[in-house]
Amino acid sequence: MNTLNSKGWNARLLAGLLPALAALSPALADTINVPAGYLTGTTVWKSTNTYVLQGFVYVVDGAELRIEPGTVVKGVPGTTSGNFGNLFISQGGKLIAEGTPQNPIIFTAEEDDVTDPTDLGPDDVQLWGGIIVLGKARINNAVNAAGDAATPKYDIYEGLPDTQGPGGQFVNRYGGADDDDSSGVIRYVSIRHGGKLLESNKEVNGLSLCGVGRGTTVEYVEVYANSDDGFEFFGGTVNTRYLVSAFNQDEQFDADQGYSGKNQFWFGIQPANSVEKGMEINGEPQDRVTGLGVPVSNWEIYNATLIGAGARSGAGSGNNAFTFRAYTQVKLYNGIFTDFNGQPVTGGAFTTGANPTVQNNLWWNFTVPNFSPASLFAADNNNSTNVNPLLRGISRTEDGGLNPLLQPDSPAWSGAKETPRDGFYLIAPYRGAFDGQNLWLRNWTALDSAGFLPPRTNVVNVPAGYLTGTTVWSSTNTYVLQGFVYVVDGAELRIEPGTVVKGVPGTTSGNFGNLFISQGGKLIAEGTPQNPIIFTAEEDDVTDPTDLGPDDVQLWGGIIVLGKARINNAVNAAGDAATPKYDIYEGLPDTQGPGGQFVNRYGGADDDDSSGVIRYVSIRHGGKLLESNKEVNGLSLCGVGRGTTVEYVEVYANSDDGFEFFGGTVNTRYLVSALNQDEQFDADQGYSGKNQFWFGIQPANSVEKGMEINGEPQDRVTGLGVPVSNWEIYNSTLIGAGARAGAGSGNNAFTFRAYTQAKLYNGIFTDFNGLPITGGAFTTGANPTLQNNLWWNFTVPNFNPASLFAPANNNSTNVNPLLRGISRVEDLVLDPRPAVGSPANTSSLTPPANGFYQPSAYYGAFTSAGNWAVDWTALGNSGIMNPGGAYTPVVYPPVNVPVVVQSSLVDGQIKLTWSGGTPPYTVQKRTSLSTGTWADETTTSETSVTLPVSGDTQFYQVND
Repeated sequence: MNTLNSKGWNARLLAGLLPALAALSPALADTINVPAGYLTGTTVWKSTNTYVLQGFVYVVDGAELRIEPGTVVKGVPGTTSGNFGNLFISQGGKLIAEGTPQNPIIFTAEEDDVTDPTDLGPDDVQLWGGIIVLGKARINNAVNAAGDAATPKYDIYEGLPDTQGPGGQFVNRYGGADDDDSSGVIRYVSIRHGGKLLESNKEVNGLSLCGVGRGTTVEYVEVYANSDDGFEFFGGTVNTRYLVSAFNQDEQFDADQGYSGKNQFWFGIQPANSVEKGMEINGEPQDRVTGLGVPVSNWEIYNATLIGAGARSGAGSGNNAFTFRAYTQVKLYNGIFTDFNGQPVTGGAFTTGANPTVQNNLWWNFTVPNFSPASLFAADNNNSTNVNPLLRGISRTEDGGLNPLLQPDSPAWSGAKETPRDGFYLIAPYRGAFDGQNLWLRNWTALDSAGFLPPRTNVVNVPAGYLTGTTVWSSTNTYVLQGFVYVVDGAELRIEPGTVVKGVPGTTSGNFGNLFISQGGKLIAEGTPQNPIIFTAEEDDVTDPTDLGPDDVQLWGGIIVLGKARINNAVNAAGDAATPKYDIYEGLPDTQGPGGQFVNRYGGADDDDSSGVIRYVSIRHGGKLLESNKEVNGLSLCGVGRGTTVEYVEVYANSDDGFEFFGGTVNTRYLVSALNQDEQFDADQGYSGKNQFWFGIQPANSVEKGMEINGEPQDRVTGLGVPVSNWEIYNSTLIGAGARAGAGSGNNAFTFRAYTQAKLYNGIFTDFNGLPITGGAFTTGANPTLQNNLWWNFTVPNFNPASLFAPANNNSTNVNPLLRGISRVEDLVLDPRPAVGSPANTSSLTPPANGFYQPSAYYGAFTSAGNWAVDWTALGNSGIMNPGGAYTPVVYPPVNVPVVVQSSLVDGQIKLTWSGGTPPYTVQKRTSLSTGTWADETTTSETSVTLPVSGDTQFYQVND
């Protein structure tokens, strides 16, 4: 056992970690002993309990074990094979272990107190077994003689007895003929302190994947402090992403028996005393040399980072990066392999029949830097040898020094092979498992909870006032807005993935925390699915998903983005008379900031204006009052132009609207408006953008509309507003406050106000305690389009006006979409995916193929299979939303599309706007169209740039 003092723990760091760990395992959890034997039927293990495996526990054919996010499962140490804790998923059984980033599922030793990061360390191994998944996919040879002679071949896990369980099933067998077999889902799971001996020299791996088929999901899985391999693949076809093998005492990753899956983003780090390989890669079972094995071992991995035991002077210890054994045809691309006390590849030649492909990798810091065989490192393989990848930090102790992100000047940013566009691989134009910002190990791993990663305990108070120049907010800090903070003209606020920004509650307008992006300012807030950027209240402990709930609102302000795109009318009289029109946000004072800028204004003439990027951002617990009946929306988009990126944004528990569009042209995708106390979505002043994939759910006590859609400012009825409100949305799912018996509460799905021409397609609108549409007719001049939508469960199911629901519009009224679950409390029931067989799964209407919309010939924001709103939202991590089907959409930008550039003068500067190409873009200029050298002006991932006018004549071009 390790002690606090011997580990050198920093008390401040420890204090920051304990709340997170306590949230994962409630102090009052019941302990349930699971006896050795067989699980049949459907078994559910709940996060309110701790489960202790008393021996070998099998999930047998036809059975399903479902484990809730945040559940802790432990194994007893035992004394002999069979009586230590171990979980087997036998052929035909399923494990549905779907954790979330903030609530991982933890498998560990009985003695591990998961609320105390100091009680067990990386040297505490072999305290229980592990997880063994036995599938029906093919293997190429078997060690077991009978299995090797069978058709199809099967094997028995590590020489265990060929035991029969219920119905005569051979529960230790794996292999078969079904490469598409599914053994379930293993997602956000941490496996710790295992590796008990089965017999001499045969320990249990952390996660053994034996003949596992590609129908199984395995991603975000960590094996920490295991006495044997972290992960071993025994044949099969399973695909994996985001695997972590940390401080295991044998190989980080091992594969044999013809494994042939796809893999991306693997991270491994070995203990300092290791003499083992980073990867041991067999084609056939180890020591089997036939050359007859089918399928051939041809699996592949893009973007691995493997860190060895540490290079030192001398001859090396055998801690080599790779051993390629007989008949492997593995393919390794875009990896970083570093810090090994041995060689890059064992020996000087491959063993019999091995023919691996090793391309576009970066190799550094080997005790014995012999790069052989020469064929692997030939020039056309583009391997970079003896090149420092400039990782931010390597450490094997709990000192916060492990940070495998790339430094800005790392050579790993270039030289990567493009990943296949096959729907599995994500775009990753760099080498290694990490870019420069997204430390996806955060929150769910033992590496984070035990203190190996950089701490995040520093609090930075941001005073009310103005941000100028370029400001960077780092994920290792928490930023507290002390009042109204403005990003002014020409300034840029860049926020790293995983950063937490909080707002003080204040007492009056102006002294609560609130972020404004004024005209000409930019917010570059690019989170990730694993590390969203969180804006929340000062009192919110984001490591504890239970401390604030959906009723905790109005604790700070929100985010207000003020752009230069057109609005059609203004409430402010001077702004309404101006050309172009402008308005002032919610009647605030017309305050002037640096350089005389009117920092609360929005509107203008630049529909291509960019206010930056807002992606994977969660905005929580806001909505403070500006004045009576004027609260701040979660995200206010005011005259925001289509050059701005807004996607994967959640507003949760806000006292006013979730999202409100005040004119502008911004396009959005993947928005979540959850349990906000006014409308889910609101639009006025001539908003005219494109939108897809919106999800909204209202609190049970709501009497507000699902959407309030104005053409002009509310209560303005001129018919003269230009541009007309003609925005559109494909694929929305709106869930109201719940239909009940009675006359309805006013919780209507839609209110269409004067002169709106909004268009709604392929939506699901359900569970409203009111009408589908307010009243029996449109207000003055309204002419919306509602086509191919599905309507269900209204307290007052009056589908008026009749013109909207004419047969030609293909609206399905009173048709149950068969959503899998609706709930507004922390019971893991909310699941907005349509069930298999739902009428929502097929629509005759397909969105335009215009480069913005994704193909989606179905109703609602979700397919029956996938939920994109789990990992990064408060809904997904608070226990309200079920994690079933969680995934990150894979979107590939178009290729070979030429860049088409337009130019205009805006405020005395030249504005270049373009479409096509693939980011990043380089803007160049010269003084002659036909001669001279093009000089780089700037590089950007956006599709517009504003440049000063200089000289008499300038020519510009944009290259991707």
